Amino acid sequence: MSYRRKYDDTWIGGGYSKKVSNRFSYGASAFLSAKVLDYSASLISQAYLLGDSVLVNGAYEPKYVSESSFKEDFSYWYLSFIFKAGVQYVFPNERFSLGLNFTLPDLPVYVKVDIVKSYSRSNVYDNDANTFVSSEGSSGYEKDLGGVRVKNPFAISFGVRYESKDTKSSVSVAAEYFSKIGNYDIVSSSEELNWVPRYVSDNFLENNYLSYAYEAKSVTNIAVGLKQYFGKKKGGIACWV
Repeated sequence: MSYRRKYDDTWIGGGYSKKVSNRFSYGASAFLSAKVLDYSASLISQAYLLGDSVLVNGAYEPKYVSESSFKEDFSYWYLSFIFKAGVQYVFPNERFSLGLNFTLPDLPVYVKVDIVKSYSRSNVYDNDANTFVSSEGSSGYEKDLGGVRVKNPFAISFGVRYESKDTKSSVSVAAEYFSKIGNYDIVSSSEELNWVPRYVSDNFLENNYLSYAYEAKSVTNIAVGLKQYFGKKKGGIACWV
């Protein structure tokens, strides 16, 4: 079996912020996200005879190798816009502040997808028919397919920062929640394969072997940070944890 998966997600963007007062600020940012996936997998199973021949229906069959294989390649380019917005509030003592940030689901811009899947088998003995099945193979592909969706979750993050009276130490706490993504088709293909093994087709309600689906559970991340200056704050040494 061989497996390869390379995934990149590069963001390029900018933002704007405004300080309304000494206590309140807000800002927004926009990013162009470029997602690139290059995935391939193959599985080849082979069975060899221990002897020179095998008895089938009273006749000896010469030595042979049974083989069954499955291969797939899936790649895409996916460009989308992602927008963020946030606010910050500083309390009157200026030692305590909090912030709130929202990340909106992405807006698709450009999509390109290539899909290839193939099955094959040869010299496989069918116990029900008491004979060898004929060699079979089937492949299907989609090139430059559109209509692809790679969803980003809605996210909300919250942060709190407290600074000591001498401003030499501070504590920060941040949490971010990523919403659940329900099951959906990343790629929905109408192309059909001419032949698919029964053990595969029996597990599908529809013949959609060139389609890909995805779902994700909600996730919450929490982080705590500590900062301490040693010596004078200006020219001293700071340590972050």
